[in-house]
Amino acid sequence: MRKEERKMRTKYIITTDSCADVRKEWCEREGVEVAFFPWSWEVKGSTGLPVEYTTTYLDDFEPMADKFYRGLASGDIVRTSLITKEGFAEFFKGAALKAGTSDKTKVIIWHICMSSGLSIGTWDTVWKGAKIAEKESGGKVTVVISDTKAASLTQRLCVEKAVEM
Repeated sequence: MRKEERKMRTKYIITTDSCADVRKEWCEREGVEVAFFPWSWEVKGSTGLPVEYTTTYLDDFEPMADKFYRGLASGDIVRTSLITKEGFAEFFKGAALKAGTSDKTKVIIWHICMSSGLSIGTWDTVWKGAKIAEKESGGKVTVVISDTKAASLTQRLCVEKAVEM
């Protein structure tokens, strides 16, 4: 076997979470994978009691944005939840497969995470999920996690700069 045939190729992929507020079309165009936090929405009726309670994962926030912000203004309660470490492990493994991990290709995932200062639980869960994905890949996947020390717009700017680089 020739030396160049034995050499493993490396592919890179950028991932983030839905706190970065990146748009679906942009992510598809730039090849960025997004882990979407589950969220619940409690809509209050005229009596002040909850009339509707839903939990969903959104892959595109834009169609719901107007209703979401109007709901917040009227006193609805919106909560996000953590993705489990197993959920992040599956997310990272799926991103690696999409990037083309194989016997001859190693994938390095750069995950740009929301601030550990806002949610140490999120950062810790991402880290644990990354370790599971790395172990289960047999060395074909490496996850590098950047703590942005930010959320929303500033986190999105970090993702955009990473893509640019």
